[in-house]
Amino acid sequence: MLFRMAMNHDIRPQHWDPMSRGQSIAVYDVPNTSKEYIGIQNDLVSTSVAAVQVQWIHRVQNKLLWKQYSDKLARMYTTNGGIVKERLLFHGSPNFQDICGSEDGFDMRLANPGVWGRGNYFAERSDYSHTYTFRDGTTSCYVMILAKVLIGVSFNSPGNISLTRPPPLNNSPNQRYDSVSGMSGNTRIFITYSNDLSYPAYLICYKMTNGPNLQGPVYVNPLLTLAAPGEDNLFDSDTNDDDDGDDYDYEVLPPYNGHQPSVNTTGNDQDPLLPNRQRPSACCVICGRCFIVFFCILCLLFVSSVIFVVAMVLHKVHVI
Repeated sequence: MLFRMAMNHDIRPQHWDPMSRGQSIAVYDVPNTSKEYIGIQNDLVSTSVAAVQVQWIHRVQNKLLWKQYSDKLARMYTTNGGIVKERLLFHGSPNFQDICGSEDGFDMRLANPGVWGRGNYFAERSDYSHTYTFRDGTTSCYVMILAKVLIGVSFNSPGNISLTRPPPLNNSPNQRYDSVSGMSGNTRIFITYSNDLSYPAYLICYKMTNGPNLQGPVYVNPLLTLAAPGEDNLFDSDTNDDDDGDDYDYEVLPPYNGHQPSVNTTGNDQDPLLPNRQRPSACCVICGRCFIVFFCILCLLFVSSVIFVVAMVLHKVHVI
């Protein structure tokens, strides 16, 4: 889970496509015969509970977000004594265009409070993130984000909706854990409370093999950039004022590779990736709203019990 890191003078990952001069955000198609594509496809399929068919994978090349992320990585390298932990984790959101095509990326200011408070949530398994993923009604395509996440020194915690940041590290007044993690069902969730700890690396478009319109049209990513051969690479330019010589190249830890997929043959109208859970338009079993409703019901039951006991005591006193 650690990285071998080496100093270099190039802030972009080596596998990025060239970007034209002055271009800061681009999304490129990953060839389906490349190791990059096949590895991501296998990670998606092997961590779902239903059979899926990948339609396309697009690499997000957002210079502004990557600079922010790589700067944080460098600081973590220094703060944690040369230890950096990064995971490739899944994230589902109907707002994938805003996350990948803006300067803000994963913005916890817009996040709904969940079981571990208000933060950016990422999952080891794709079946968890599928619950929240964008779905195009015309093509029956889903679009999920595969993100690079700096989990660093992570604090394992049960649900705590009041969290707004990780707890202090070893009771230190000056240093905190980098992230919080916990289990939800059969997957581990990682929560970050700082936007620069995550980067939306890929968009994955897929269909359910037992769903409708499998052979039909494919959702067209509005963010897609068609790479033009021979263009100058923005990051290789000698005039690149963002290249300060303090960035890092590193080896990425592959995502969790767990259980093999199985097909849902129930034939019902529930979510095919999560047979026991309805689609996210209804709610999810661990969302913040459900947690709050459940907590309020428990409080009402407790108050009702107290009132009943007090009434019984007063009644006995009155009889005596």
